[in-house]
Amino acid sequence: MDSQIIGLVSVRYFFLVILFLLVSCQSRTGTDYYLERGNNFVRLPSLTQSPTLVLQQLLTVNTDVSPNSESVLTALELSPQHLTLNVFSTLGIKLAQVEYDGEQLRVTQQLPFAEQTLPPINQVVGDILLSVLPLKTWQHYLPKDWNLVQQGLRRNLLDDKGDAVITILYDKASPQQVVSIQHHRFNYMISIQNLVVEYNKNAK
Repeated sequence: MDSQIIGLVSVRYFFLVILFLLVSCQSRTGTDYYLERGNNFVRLPSLTQSPTLVLQQLLTVNTDVSPNSESVLTALELSPQHLTLNVFSTLGIKLAQVEYDGEQLRVTQQLPFAEQTLPPINQVVGDILLSVLPLKTWQHYLPKDWNLVQQGLRRNLLDDKGDAVITILYDKASPQQVVSIQHHRFNYMISIQNLVVEYNKNAK
């Protein structure tokens, strides 16, 4: 009996090791940031005009495909040279580590359920950069007649007809901090609770 139990434990341990090896590999993913369904996308922009900041946040994601919201914890480090985003479950399990240097986007340690919780990683990175980079930086990457505009605590990405595609809201008490990102074409909203914020604005 004891030998059977030991055997079962050994088999389970073996499969856990294999699972860990499978999900811990590093991979590259595309740097396309989709603005709407179809082929309307832009390339993720350069980081050269990025502010320097460190954020720890609780993200709550609501989509039209699920009646339930999902939450993840994130740790973001951003500078004009590099972006690093670590994604954790609310239990502290690491789901993914994302790195972007302005040219290549790399994802490591991504568990299968990470993409069920969040939009695709390249979309998450695009949403982050859309909220923190200067308006003029994005204008060079947007399709013809599209505009990124900001009035007060609201930043809108407008299509060539003037309709809002993405709406970003900032905190009234701390206007540099994002509180929500809503993608009207993909029907998801990310609500953001800022837990730790260190911000050093480099870009004007």
